[in-house]
Amino acid sequence: MHDQELEKKLKDARCEADQFFSHWHFNSQREMVHKRVGDQSYGGNKHKSIFPWIVIGKASIVLVSFLFLIWIPYRLNILLSTFNGDSSNLGTPLTQQSVTLEQNKSSQWVNFFRLDKPDRKQHNLLAVIWNANSDGNYKMIYSSLLENSDKPHPVSTIEFPENHNKLALISSSNPKQRHLHYRLIGVSNDVVKTYWEQDFVPDGKVEVREGMLIERRTVPQVYFKQENMTSLPNHKTVVTYFIPYQINDYGDLVLTTNYVRLGIGEYLAFIGENNKRIRMSSNEKIIKKLDDNKAVFTTNELRSHFYAFRTGRDILVLEPDTGEGKGQMLQVEVVDASDIQ
Repeated sequence: MHDQELEKKLKDARCEADQFFSHWHFNSQREMVHKRVGDQSYGGNKHKSIFPWIVIGKASIVLVSFLFLIWIPYRLNILLSTFNGDSSNLGTPLTQQSVTLEQNKSSQWVNFFRLDKPDRKQHNLLAVIWNANSDGNYKMIYSSLLENSDKPHPVSTIEFPENHNKLALISSSNPKQRHLHYRLIGVSNDVVKTYWEQDFVPDGKVEVREGMLIERRTVPQVYFKQENMTSLPNHKTVVTYFIPYQINDYGDLVLTTNYVRLGIGEYLAFIGENNKRIRMSSNEKIIKKLDDNKAVFTTNELRSHFYAFRTGRDILVLEPDTGEGKGQMLQVEVVDASDIQ
């Protein structure tokens, strides 16, 4: 609220107070007091003549103070409601969901809170993850602001088959402005690790399927010019399959799936924790590794990015970039886009 608006509210409050007390008529009470004082004064006792003044004066002060104390909270409640909105919901989560991200450990709680800007022109959401201590108390281990969004989505999880730890997909959207925010995170010993996050994804949709994160977004033509595409609309829905990976304590590579089925024109990418790199190779009969300047994403965050251009089957070999530890083989099948369910 601007200073001028606040000053107007306070002025209105003062006017209401004046109007409230203007209905009180003290003349009749004053005449009654004078009459009683006069009657008592003829008795020759000064202390008795003063006593009614003291009693009536104190009673008037108590009454006025009582009414004023009732009136002040009422007006402040109106002003605070105007300034801050409905304060009764502050601290109350819009949604609350329990997820278990670490094997043999207590579950975490994921909350979405509404967090508006001071000008109230945008509705923001704050995603928070709480973890229980050994004494049963909860502490916040993760928070992320999802700007200009007002629709929280249910949390989905992706499991690593080797250790059964899970990743959480947290997302929210703005249906009116048609954009999406999402984060894919894991938890290890109360430490949150971010695998992938995106903001303001145009016409974005995300889902978890068979150990993969599948993202759909609308992308301008300039971002996906491929040599086999002869004609393109101004915008296109681009589908990307993200496969998370980990490097375990032995240096071995662990994937969330060993099979992926793509449609022609769709993308495949790999996302890992803490920028741990992997090497990969294929015969490039059905998928091609993309250079940074041909990637769908405008950032350089994805260096393991492939494009499906021909139907068929292939084996993609992935290994830790350190050259130590075991690798994994991923079976890749590419079909016509119409065959993808």
